[in-house]
Amino acid sequence: MRIHILLIFDRWIGAIESVLDEMIKQNQINSIIDPEKGAQAMVAMLGGGILMKQQ
Repeated sequence: MRIHILLIFDRWIGAIESVLDEMIKQNQINSIIDPEKGAQAMVAMLGGGILMKQQ
């Protein structure tokens, strides 16, 4: 089950990274943002929120 969850998170990271990359290309967000790190941070925040909600 843990591997399944990691695969889902990886899929989310890839999707968010693609969106951030496209937004940078269209000058919608600052190009100083690293799409990969930004996507990882967003998914980490979501994961943390889910864990906090369960407690």
